[in-house]
Formats: sequence, structure tokens, C-alpha cells
Amino acid sequence: MRNPEDRSCDLAPYCAQNNDRTVLWDGANYVLVLQGAKATKVEVADLISKLPERRESSLPPLLSFIPHTDLVPNSARYVLGPVSLSRVAPELTNAQPGFDSGAEAHYTSYKVNGGFVRLALFYYPTTEMARAHTVNFKLVPGTSVKRSGVLVAVVLPGATQQQGDTLLSQIEYEGRITWNETQQANPVSTLYRLLMNIMIMSLILVALCLTAGLIYAIMRLYRRRFGKLEEDEAMTTLHLTGE
Repeated sequence: MRNPEDRSCDLAPYCAQNNDRTVLWDGANYVLVLQGAKATKVEVADLISKLPERRESSLPPLLSFIPHTDLVPNSARYVLGPVSLSRVAPELTNAQPGFDSGAEAHYTSYKVNGGFVRLALFYYPTTEMARAHTVNFKLVPGTSVKRSGVLVAVVLPGATQQQGDTLLSQIEYEGRITWNETQQANPVSTLYRLLMNIMIMSLILVALCLTAGLIYAIMRLYRRRFGKLEEDEAMTTLHLTGE
């Protein structure tokens, strides 16, 4: 949605501005296009806070593999379908990139060794899909193709072999696996805590029993002292003596 003449601004993490038009994205499910007088950072933050059903969103993983060295400003384009691809890389429209199978692509232009090089980087759900589509891209005349994991990088026609190799050498896929393993509890520590809990509970029960007995004894003494103890409640005491 950025125009070629747009420049970066600081109103949001991703912001492009030119004259009376500002395009920005703050990491949520909205892209804002502001027309007219330039808004301030406070006004933008207030506007974003009032957006209905706003929720945080993450960037596509493909963007973390884009080379930034010698990148031509404002040349980047995120591609999700054949129509978008035909606008930036019409040479690849007949290669069946696999957008219907979940593929994503990113187009950028670079200035390498004194010339401009166009790069289309594709991201596939599986390595097998990337390997299969690499064959189709290599059939396009004038392209340089490199596959790394689920990534397929295609240098479009017009670049020299040296320029293509220089740019493709910067693209490497690195898979990351996060393993969260629950630590096994120490059996001695578990047994210790169990015994301590039993002792504490026993002390609490003993204290409750003693308190209840003391309260009951005080009530009976009070009622006997002041003559309010009924006859049927009186305790019968027997004295046994031996002869």
C-alpha cells in the first residue's frame, strides 16, 4: 500500500508518509491510511486505542529471512496471490508458484555491484513443496534459483550471474525448535512437603479441638455459677470407696 515516494515515519512501528497521506501498522489486525493534515504520535495512539475488536498480530515468518544489505528503499512488496505477483514479477506468473497451497512470497529490489537486482523470495509450508516448485522456477529463462529449507529465492531476469550469486548467498533458512520439558520433581522434596502439610493440618485440628473444648467448659462453668444449668444437664458424679 506504500507509494514509491513514501518515506518512513515514527508514528508507529511500521509507518510510511508522503505529503498528506500516511500509511501505518502497529502490530495488530489493522492497517490505517490517514489523509489530510499530518497526525501527531499522541493522536495516532488515541485513534488506535479506539479501534473495535483490535487484536495483536505477528509478522509473517518469511520477513525474517529477507536480506537488508543494499536494499532499495520502498521496493518491498508482500505477495499472497498471482495477481500481486504479476504486478512485481510478471516473469513468474506461468511458473505456478503454489499460492493455492499456502505459499507466500516477498519481492524486493537491491543495488548489487553497480546494478539493480530483483528478488522474489517464496516461503512454503513444507520442504517437499519448496523442492517441487524449485523445478518450475528454474525453467523460467534468465532466472537464478536457490532453495534453502522451505525457502525458494528467485533472482529475476536482467541480473548477471555474479550479481545473482552475491544476493542469493545471503539467504539461508534456519529452522528453530523450542523444547519445553517439565522438570521432574525431587521425590525427597515431595515427601518432605507432604509430611510437613500433614503435621500442620494435625496441629490445626488439635488447636480447633482444644479451643472448642475450652469454650464448652467455660460455658458450663458460667451457667453453673449463675444457676442457669438445668437439672438434666448436671453432671452426675459417683464416688466409690472400698471397705
